[in-house]
Amino acid sequence: MKNDFFKTSYVIRNVFLLFLFCLVVASCTDNDIEHLDAESELIQKNQSVEFENLIFESQEFGNSLNHRNPDFNSITQEDLEGTLSASIDLIKSYGITESEIISVFGSLDHPSIIVAGMGILRIESAANDGIELVDSNGISLLTGEIYDPSKMLNIATQKSEVFDCAMQALGITALGELISNGVNGMSKGAARKFMKRVFVRYMGWIGAGIAVYEFGDCMNWW
Repeated sequence: MKNDFFKTSYVIRNVFLLFLFCLVVASCTDNDIEHLDAESELIQKNQSVEFENLIFESQEFGNSLNHRNPDFNSITQEDLEGTLSASIDLIKSYGITESEIISVFGSLDHPSIIVAGMGILRIESAANDGIELVDSNGISLLTGEIYDPSKMLNIATQKSEVFDCAMQALGITALGELISNGVNGMSKGAARKFMKRVFVRYMGWIGAGIAVYEFGDCMNWW
């Protein structure tokens, strides 16, 4: 009986210790999840601010032009400084450093940075509307990976000759639109890939200004 009692106590003690261990692990897991959720929410909030800043600066630039007869040949770097700065801040909100931006564009005052910022803005705004922009090779501009058709609800247009006008304004014309379910925000890797894609199409300050103007026109900013 005595041995049985000690055996029973031993089992009860082990079960109790196991219960405590599981409780601690569950508590830590919950805390980690809450921390990640809070961090993700903060990143999204910061990106939302950067989106608004880029839109504001782009509108400021667009409104400085005569919409009936814009003089694109007079566009200078100074005219687009605010849009450039806002584009850099937006790109950095994805965890991309200034040194990484420089490694792609050669400097922090390259006009194609504006095009990258505007493109990211469009990709995210389309995602918020449930639309994932995909190029003619089936690569999602949102994720940087092959588009997964299994998450598709309806096909809006899948023909590469049907373009997104805002992207077309940036010289990126090989796009189809696929409406999908549960589209998440753009990843750091996708943003980095998109920057490299944009750099292939070099444009000076006049070209960047025209692109921003046409982009805003497509987005009905004026």
